[in-house]
Amino acid sequence: MDVPVSPAPTGSATAGGEDFLAMLNTQQSLAVEHGTGSQGQDAGPLLVIAGAGSGKTNTLACRVAHLVLKGADPQRILLLTFTRRAAAEMERRAGQFLHRALGTATRHGDADSRSHRC
Repeated sequence: MDVPVSPAPTGSATAGGEDFLAMLNTQQSLAVEHGTGSQGQDAGPLLVIAGAGSGKTNTLACRVAHLVLKGADPQRILLLTFTRRAAAEMERRAGQFLHRALGTATRHGDADSRSHRC
């Protein structure tokens, strides 16, 4: 399913729960919640394609946090990027959203946020 991703509205997410979803626009929210509904509708693969500066990284980082909060095993989530720099940024943002949602402090190098690099 291709979900167009357009710039997120201005404003900030509030701490706690899944309030980070409030910062997303409609298309981004659809991508974040894809396949996680009670019925599991649209549970197939998700492909996000969008231009520079459109909010892809935030959308995917929110999706990771959302999946983990819904019970997904973080060790079974795969995100692909084109560069190591982009991978580091994706990991950093996903960690921030997850820590904010769980109400824990974000510290660089947490044991549960280590990534495996080739």
